[in-house]
Amino acid sequence: MNLPAIFSALARTALFCCLAHPTHAAMRISPTGEGEVLLVPYYSAIEGDVTLITINNPTDYVKAVGISVREGLAGREGLGWATYIAPGSAFTFGIKRDGSGVAIKPTNDTCTVPQFHSWWISMRSMLWDGSAEAHYEGTSDSFSGEEREQAGSVEVIEMEQWHPSESVKGRAAVERNCESLVQAWSRFEGEDGD
Repeated sequence: MNLPAIFSALARTALFCCLAHPTHAAMRISPTGEGEVLLVPYYSAIEGDVTLITINNPTDYVKAVGISVREGLAGREGLGWATYIAPGSAFTFGIKRDGSGVAIKPTNDTCTVPQFHSWWISMRSMLWDGSAEAHYEGTSDSFSGEEREQAGSVEVIEMEQWHPSESVKGRAAVERNCESLVQAWSRFEGEDGD
């Protein structure tokens, strides 16, 4: 048995398979800056920094996007919400330091679930300060200071899209009827939302 010849034949076969079948990437970076997922690798609220993030919707459809702001040490979610962006509209929000850590606020009247209204919302630290330890094991952390949330990342994921005339949620987003969107996604009196 000639082992070098066998290895040589295997190497040629592997090379042929690689060249004969082009690879297909599961993810790619869009050359136009459009897509279903946006990862902002770094936000800063350190020493007075304010980070503004704008999400555009250039289509004729209402876009539902999930937004998750994560702290920088372990990537745990500090605040997450759904936003409904009308066709041809944009959603902008700011991240800044407040007295107890970091706060987030939308800068326009786009509907969010839960609703932000017009004030700054503080990040939740329960997933790293130990306050949720009774309900979720492993949430206590030795480094639980407010500094932890002053830098981190943001994930934006398109969840769904509707034509404004074809769905209640689509019409509600265009008309800025945020209360109906909150009710559609909320659980109340033992009934699930839409």
